[in-house]
Amino acid sequence: MSTLTSTAAKPQQNERRVTIARAMAEAVAQEMRIDPRVFVMGEDIGQLGGVYGNTRGLIEEFGAERVRDTPISETAFMGAAVGAASDGMRPIVELMFVDFFGVCFDAIYNLMAKNIYFSGGEVKVPVVMMTSTGGGYSDGGQHSQCLYGTFAHLPGMKVVCPSNAYDAKGLMVSAIRDDSPVIYMYHKTLQGMGWLGTEPGATVHVPEETYSIPFGKAAVVREGTDVTIV
Repeated sequence: MSTLTSTAAKPQQNERRVTIARAMAEAVAQEMRIDPRVFVMGEDIGQLGGVYGNTRGLIEEFGAERVRDTPISETAFMGAAVGAASDGMRPIVELMFVDFFGVCFDAIYNLMAKNIYFSGGEVKVPVVMMTSTGGGYSDGGQHSQCLYGTFAHLPGMKVVCPSNAYDAKGLMVSAIRDDSPVIYMYHKTLQGMGWLGTEPGATVHVPEETYSIPFGKAAVVREGTDVTIV
Protein backbone atom coordinates (compact mmCIF):
# COMPACT_ATOMS: atom_id res chain seq x y z
CA MET A 1 0.00 0.00 0.00
CA SER A 2 1.30 3.45 -0.91
CA THR A 3 -0.24 6.75 0.08
CA LEU A 4 1.11 9.94 -1.43
CA THR A 5 0.25 13.53 -1.99
CA SER A 6 3.14 15.50 -3.46
CA THR A 7 3.57 19.24 -3.69
CA ALA A 8 2.67 21.43 -6.62
CA ALA A 9 5.32 23.17 -8.64
CA LYS A 10 5.56 26.90 -8.07
CA PRO A 11 3.85 28.71 -10.97
CA GLN A 12 5.71 31.27 -13.05
CA GLN A 13 4.16 34.30 -14.75
CA ASN A 14 1.72 33.44 -17.55
CA GLU A 15 1.69 29.73 -16.68
CA ARG A 16 -1.69 28.09 -16.88
CA ARG A 17 -3.67 27.11 -13.80
CA VAL A 18 -6.19 24.28 -14.07
CA THR A 19 -8.66 22.55 -11.79
CA ILE A 20 -8.20 19.06 -10.40
CA ALA A 21 -11.04 17.82 -12.61
CA ARG A 22 -9.36 19.12 -15.75
CA ALA A 23 -5.96 17.79 -14.67
CA MET A 24 -7.45 14.32 -14.16
CA ALA A 25 -9.14 14.33 -17.57
CA GLU A 26 -5.94 15.56 -19.22
CA ALA A 27 -3.86 12.78 -17.66
CA VAL A 28 -6.35 10.12 -18.72
CA ALA A 29 -6.51 11.47 -22.29
CA GLN A 30 -2.73 11.56 -22.62
CA GLU A 31 -2.40 7.97 -21.43
CA MET A 32 -5.23 6.82 -23.72
CA ARG A 33 -3.37 8.30 -26.69
CA ILE A 34 -0.21 6.42 -25.70
CA ASP A 35 -1.70 3.06 -24.74
CA PRO A 36 -4.69 1.53 -26.59
CA ARG A 37 -5.30 -0.81 -23.64
CA VAL A 38 -6.48 2.09 -21.46
CA PHE A 39 -10.22 2.67 -21.35
CA VAL A 40 -12.71 4.29 -18.95
CA MET A 41 -16.03 3.00 -17.64
CA GLY A 42 -18.60 4.02 -15.06
CA GLU A 43 -21.85 5.86 -14.46
CA ASP A 44 -22.21 9.16 -16.35
CA ILE A 45 -18.54 9.29 -17.37
CA GLY A 46 -19.27 9.45 -21.11
CA GLN A 47 -21.89 11.85 -22.41
CA LEU A 48 -22.00 13.84 -19.16
CA GLY A 49 -18.23 13.90 -18.71
CA GLY A 50 -18.45 12.76 -15.10
CA VAL A 51 -20.58 14.20 -12.33
CA TYR A 52 -17.51 16.16 -11.16
CA GLY A 53 -16.08 16.86 -14.62
CA ASN A 54 -13.09 14.54 -14.42
CA THR A 55 -13.80 12.70 -17.70
CA ARG A 56 -15.02 15.70 -19.68
CA GLY A 57 -14.05 15.63 -23.36
CA LEU A 58 -12.94 12.00 -23.43
CA ILE A 59 -15.88 10.49 -25.30
CA GLU A 60 -15.61 13.13 -28.03
CA GLU A 61 -11.99 12.13 -28.70
CA PHE A 62 -12.02 8.39 -28.05
CA GLY A 63 -15.60 7.32 -28.69
CA ALA A 64 -18.05 5.14 -26.79
CA GLU A 65 -15.96 1.98 -27.21
CA ARG A 66 -13.21 3.31 -24.92
CA VAL A 67 -15.33 5.65 -22.78
CA ARG A 68 -18.20 3.48 -21.61
CA ASP A 69 -21.27 4.68 -19.77
CA THR A 70 -22.56 1.84 -17.60
CA PRO A 71 -25.88 0.96 -15.98
CA ILE A 72 -26.30 1.67 -12.27
CA SER A 73 -24.79 -1.65 -11.22
CA GLU A 74 -21.55 -1.17 -9.31
CA THR A 75 -21.04 -4.90 -8.83
CA ALA A 76 -21.31 -5.52 -12.59
CA PHE A 77 -18.92 -2.85 -13.85
CA MET A 78 -16.40 -3.33 -11.03
CA GLY A 79 -16.28 -7.04 -11.81
CA ALA A 80 -15.97 -6.27 -15.52
CA ALA A 81 -13.00 -3.99 -14.80
CA VAL A 82 -11.24 -6.74 -12.84
CA GLY A 83 -11.84 -9.20 -15.67
CA ALA A 84 -10.57 -6.80 -18.32
CA ALA A 85 -7.45 -5.98 -16.29
CA SER A 86 -6.72 -9.66 -15.71
CA ASP A 87 -6.90 -10.16 -19.49
CA GLY A 88 -4.33 -7.47 -20.25
CA MET A 89 -6.35 -4.25 -20.46
CA ARG A 90 -5.84 -1.18 -18.24
CA PRO A 91 -9.31 -0.06 -17.16
CA ILE A 92 -10.08 3.12 -15.27
CA VAL A 93 -13.39 2.55 -13.50
CA GLU A 94 -15.27 5.20 -11.57
CA LEU A 95 -17.23 4.48 -8.42
CA MET A 96 -19.24 7.71 -8.37
CA PHE A 97 -19.34 7.92 -4.55
CA VAL A 98 -16.90 6.03 -2.34
CA ASP A 99 -19.85 5.27 -0.06
CA PHE A 100 -21.06 2.75 -2.67
CA PHE A 101 -18.06 0.48 -2.08
CA GLY A 102 -20.21 -1.81 0.07
CA VAL A 103 -22.31 -2.73 -2.96
CA CYS A 104 -19.29 -4.08 -4.87
CA PHE A 105 -16.81 -4.85 -2.09
CA ASP A 106 -16.43 -8.49 -3.09
CA ALA A 107 -15.09 -7.47 -6.51
CA ILE A 108 -12.79 -4.87 -4.94
CA TYR A 109 -11.37 -6.84 -2.03
CA ASN A 110 -11.60 -10.51 -2.98
CA LEU A 111 -10.79 -10.09 -6.68
CA MET A 112 -9.09 -6.79 -7.47
CA ALA A 113 -6.83 -6.76 -4.42
CA LYS A 114 -6.16 -10.48 -4.00
CA ASN A 115 -5.92 -12.04 -7.46
CA ILE A 116 -2.25 -11.20 -7.81
CA TYR A 117 -1.62 -13.21 -4.61
CA PHE A 118 -3.99 -16.03 -5.55
CA SER A 119 -2.10 -16.47 -8.83
CA GLY A 120 1.37 -16.37 -7.31
CA GLY A 121 2.07 -13.12 -9.10
CA GLU A 122 1.16 -14.50 -12.52
CA VAL A 123 -2.00 -12.40 -12.95
CA LYS A 124 -1.69 -8.62 -12.82
CA VAL A 125 -4.75 -6.48 -12.08
CA PRO A 126 -3.88 -2.94 -13.29
CA VAL A 127 -7.18 -1.28 -12.39
CA VAL A 128 -7.54 2.37 -11.43
CA MET A 129 -10.68 2.83 -9.35
CA MET A 130 -11.33 6.55 -9.08
CA THR A 131 -13.94 7.63 -6.59
CA SER A 132 -15.22 10.83 -4.98
CA THR A 133 -15.01 11.52 -1.26
CA GLY A 134 -16.37 14.09 1.18
CA GLY A 135 -19.55 16.09 1.45
CA GLY A 136 -20.50 19.51 2.70
CA TYR A 137 -23.25 20.36 0.24
CA SER A 138 -26.35 18.80 1.84
CA ASP A 139 -25.89 15.28 0.52
CA GLY A 140 -26.94 12.48 2.81
CA GLY A 141 -24.63 10.43 4.98
CA GLN A 142 -24.61 7.73 2.29
CA HIS A 143 -22.93 10.16 -0.14
CA SER A 144 -20.53 12.11 2.08
CA GLN A 145 -17.90 9.80 3.57
CA CYS A 146 -14.14 9.75 2.97
CA LEU A 147 -13.06 6.19 3.93
CA TYR A 148 -9.37 6.75 3.19
CA GLY A 149 -8.32 4.46 6.01
CA THR A 150 -10.70 1.72 4.92
CA PHE A 151 -8.89 1.30 1.60
CA ALA A 152 -5.42 2.04 2.95
CA HIS A 153 -5.68 -1.06 5.16
CA LEU A 154 -6.52 -3.47 2.33
CA PRO A 155 -3.50 -5.61 1.38
CA GLY A 156 -2.71 -5.31 -2.31
CA MET A 157 -4.19 -1.86 -2.84
CA LYS A 158 -2.39 1.41 -3.46
CA VAL A 159 -4.22 4.58 -2.38
CA VAL A 160 -3.65 8.11 -3.65
CA CYS A 161 -5.42 11.29 -2.54
CA PRO A 162 -4.40 14.40 -4.53
CA SER A 163 -4.87 17.79 -2.92
CA ASN A 164 -4.09 19.97 -5.94
CA ALA A 165 -4.20 19.80 -9.72
CA TYR A 166 -0.46 19.27 -10.18
CA ASP A 167 -0.56 16.18 -8.00
CA ALA A 168 -3.83 15.03 -9.54
CA LYS A 169 -2.30 14.76 -13.01
CA GLY A 170 1.01 13.21 -11.98
CA LEU A 171 -0.59 10.69 -9.65
CA MET A 172 -3.17 9.68 -12.26
CA VAL A 173 -0.42 8.94 -14.78
CA SER A 174 1.41 6.80 -12.21
CA ALA A 175 -1.82 5.03 -11.26
CA ILE A 176 -2.64 4.11 -14.86
CA ARG A 177 0.88 2.77 -15.49
CA ASP A 178 1.01 0.74 -12.27
CA ASP A 179 0.51 -3.03 -12.51
CA SER A 180 -1.28 -3.12 -9.14
CA PRO A 181 -4.81 -1.90 -8.40
CA VAL A 182 -4.87 1.75 -7.37
CA ILE A 183 -7.68 3.53 -5.52
CA TYR A 184 -7.67 7.14 -6.71
CA MET A 185 -9.70 9.18 -4.22
CA TYR A 186 -10.57 12.77 -5.10
CA HIS A 187 -12.43 15.17 -2.82
CA LYS A 188 -15.55 16.70 -4.38
CA THR A 189 -14.95 20.20 -3.05
CA LEU A 190 -11.43 20.32 -4.55
CA GLN A 191 -12.53 19.51 -8.11
CA GLY A 192 -13.13 23.10 -9.15
CA MET A 193 -16.80 22.69 -10.05
CA GLY A 194 -18.51 26.07 -10.15
CA TRP A 195 -21.53 24.96 -8.15
CA LEU A 196 -19.35 23.51 -5.37
CA GLY A 197 -16.55 26.04 -5.12
CA THR A 198 -13.02 24.96 -4.31
CA GLU A 199 -10.08 25.60 -2.01
CA PRO A 200 -7.57 28.24 -3.24
CA GLY A 201 -4.65 25.81 -3.18
CA ALA A 202 -6.34 23.17 -5.34
CA THR A 203 -6.30 25.00 -8.69
CA VAL A 204 -2.61 25.42 -9.51
CA HIS A 205 -0.13 25.44 -12.37
CA VAL A 206 -0.04 22.17 -14.33
CA PRO A 207 2.37 21.51 -17.23
CA GLU A 208 0.76 20.49 -20.51
CA GLU A 209 3.25 17.69 -21.10
CA THR A 210 2.90 14.27 -19.49
CA TYR A 211 4.67 13.71 -16.17
CA SER A 212 4.32 11.26 -13.30
CA ILE A 213 4.66 11.47 -9.52
CA PRO A 214 6.11 8.28 -8.00
CA PHE A 215 4.22 6.42 -5.29
CA GLY A 216 5.71 5.93 -1.84
CA LYS A 217 8.05 8.91 -1.96
CA ALA A 218 7.49 11.77 0.46
CA ALA A 219 7.47 15.37 -0.70
CA VAL A 220 9.12 18.13 1.30
CA VAL A 221 6.60 20.94 1.17
CA ARG A 222 8.59 23.33 3.34
CA GLU A 223 11.90 22.97 5.16
CA GLY A 224 12.21 24.10 8.76
CA THR A 225 13.79 23.46 12.14
CA ASP A 226 10.84 21.51 13.56
CA VAL A 227 9.25 18.32 12.29
CA THR A 228 5.68 18.31 11.00
CA ILE A 229 4.40 15.17 9.30
CA VAL A 230 0.96 15.22 7.70
